[in-house]
Amino acid sequence: MTATRLPEQMRVIEIAAAGGPEMLQPAMRPLPEPAAGEILVRVAAAGVNRPDVLQRRGHYAPPPGASDIPGLEIAGRWSPSAKASSTIASATASAP
Repeated sequence: MTATRLPEQMRVIEIAAAGGPEMLQPAMRPLPEPAAGEILVRVAAAGVNRPDVLQRRGHYAPPPGASDIPGLEIAGRWSPSAKASSTIASATASAP
């Protein structure tokens, strides 16, 4: 079995400055390296929730050490060969 080569960068939506939806801009960032106990997820969809909107408006700063990329709720795929803790939820895809 051969290892899958991962890209060096990922696409994200950044908050350029506090304000309305026009402050959301696509950008490229380095792909993070998972630390012990973490996995890397290829995001297929991200939800927008109240903290994301408050962050975009400049009323909520991410906690220290947390990502500044909005999208606290995601759906995607992770490698089944990844060593992960038992707290990660996994489900079978029900739609193509």
